[in-house]
Amino acid sequence: MAATTTTIAGFRRELVDLISTTLPTVQVEYGAPVSARSEVVYLGATVPSDHQQAGLKDGRRHRREDYTTLLRIEVASKVDYPENEARCVEIAAAIESALANDHTLGGAVPGVLWVVVTEMTMASAIGPQKTPITTIEMILNTKADLR
Repeated sequence: MAATTTTIAGFRRELVDLISTTLPTVQVEYGAPVSARSEVVYLGATVPSDHQQAGLKDGRRHRREDYTTLLRIEVASKVDYPENEARCVEIAAAIESALANDHTLGGAVPGVLWVVVTEMTMASAIGPQKTPITTIEMILNTKADLR
């Protein structure tokens, strides 16, 4: 009865599937890859921000979950910073649009009410081969209702 404990594992699975389908040419991983291609998206930590017991019914939990997930996009495929940053923003926009168009992840995870992008940051650095690396970190907020 894992579904009545938390929706986090199912949410992460469906999020990776959604991003992989949306961006088939981009490497998508559950965590930081050991070896990354020039464009990679991966999940960071998922942290509960608010869990409220909503009631008890015949020994089953009824709880509301509110959690955030870090999603990291890294691009090291272009020759200069403006091109790198533009591609990184393009990937972020595709993910944000996919979530806006399907904010319940197709209903694949029972209890997930919605997921939205609530925050985004960008940074650039010099990579090992003196090439630019651009990173966008997206914070996703998920609301779920477990019954």
